[in-house]
Amino acid sequence: MNSRYIAVIVVFVAIISVCSAFAHMIAWVGHPTIGAIVVTFLYLTSYGITDKLGVPTVIGLLVGIINGFIFGSPLSPVVHLVRGGIFDLYFFLSHHKLCCKKCVVTSGMLSFYGTMIVIFALYTFFGLPFTSWWIWFIVVGIPSTLLTVPGSLLALKYRQTLRKIALG
Repeated sequence: MNSRYIAVIVVFVAIISVCSAFAHMIAWVGHPTIGAIVVTFLYLTSYGITDKLGVPTVIGLLVGIINGFIFGSPLSPVVHLVRGGIFDLYFFLSHHKLCCKKCVVTSGMLSFYGTMIVIFALYTFFGLPFTSWWIWFIVVGIPSTLLTVPGSLLALKYRQTLRKIALG
């Protein structure tokens, strides 16, 4: 992996960490909205720029570690690792390369929905009442998953332009 790819990873880790910090500050509506639209766009764009499997997973792990330190959340590395890992897993299994609306929308929704399931499963494991889990999941989780669509489509639209800017 050359220095341009490493620079892309570092830039996206920084941007996603800042977005995540901002989302935590405005919580409730802001957190899922920023996570769904902006962070989905950023993860997909990082993959679109590099065309390298593993980049979203590495970004997720690094963002998770940084957020774990910032917010004191031991769940953060797991959650962000899962988010990036689902993107990589989808592109690996589907043999798509951020090439069509179907692949970007499906990967964005799967990543967000899968991450929500992991979050709620971990919270349930660590003592969150099961009833709260389902109410939150239905009220926030499902609509938030639909919010990944604009971020996914923006990543597809700007893929070539951002790739030329980042990698020359």
